[in-house]
Amino acid sequence: MDKRKKKTPVSEVLAPPILLTIGQVASALQVSRNQVYRHIKRNGLPTVKIDNGFMRVSRASLERWITEHEQAG
Repeated sequence: MDKRKKKTPVSEVLAPPILLTIGQVASALQVSRNQVYRHIKRNGLPTVKIDNGFMRVSRASLERWITEHEQAG
């Protein structure tokens, strides 16, 4: 029986989080946190509410929202 520890693949360690904080979204969009909150309120950026009222944005929702709001040409 092999008693060595199973190594976690690097891809799992470096995998991006599924849910992003407002700060992470702001950084990804290169805007302020206040602008992210405005996008949530006015432009329908979807959020997930978790314990204690904290909000997160799913990576998939953010990518979809960006695609929907891209300006043509």
